[in-house]
Amino acid sequence: MDKFTLISGRHAVEEALDRQMAFEKIFLARSVKGPFEKHLRHTCRERNIPLAYVEKNKLDKLSRSNHQGVVAFTTPLTYYTIEDLVPYLIESRGNPMVVMADGITDVRNIGAIARTCEVLGVHGFILPMERTALINEFAIKTSAGALLHLPLCRTNSLVNAADYLIQSGFRMVGLDGRAENDIHSFENTAGPLAVILGDEEKGIRQSLQAKCHDIFRIKQKGNTESLNVSVAAGIALYHFINNQ
Repeated sequence: MDKFTLISGRHAVEEALDRQMAFEKIFLARSVKGPFEKHLRHTCRERNIPLAYVEKNKLDKLSRSNHQGVVAFTTPLTYYTIEDLVPYLIESRGNPMVVMADGITDVRNIGAIARTCEVLGVHGFILPMERTALINEFAIKTSAGALLHLPLCRTNSLVNAADYLIQSGFRMVGLDGRAENDIHSFENTAGPLAVILGDEEKGIRQSLQAKCHDIFRIKQKGNTESLNVSVAAGIALYHFINNQ
């Protein structure tokens, strides 16, 4: 398979963009202004490439070469837009299940969740452009290669993505340790299902909770504050799939 590649320098990044290479993320120094910044910003917006404005010292840590204020990571993964992925899933899978990750920034958790999704037959994994882990070799290794097989979707706004899913007939279900309803109260329902997973400490953002038809928790008996999000995902997704 192709490798993740670090590219630094304006000419190298522009050439990679011209060759239509797939990018995981591009980092641009805040001090960079003018035509290059404008072109890069517009191109990233058009091609749905995450662009992060950072301090120069972060770029110095990423690349020891003369980066000229820009460093990029290419990726062997294929990312779909939600407008491309959802109609295909509904047409080909009937009642698909997708998972949305809100604010999960630990690469190990992203990899473990992807592994669970692929093993259990989840049909799509939706990630935000920001507030998410960088999908790199370590993420693929943690996922046991599942990220190479699981359909991935990248979106500028999970809220807008949730709206699109609802309009497409999906039932939105959230998993949050502070929810009132236990996961066992989930009732069998026909139709597409979307499951939202949030950060372990902050949970699902209020703007996304407002989109959920139901929010469930996993009942705990021990004294530990909470389950790791990837472990909770495994328990919840197994339950939802077997009761869908």
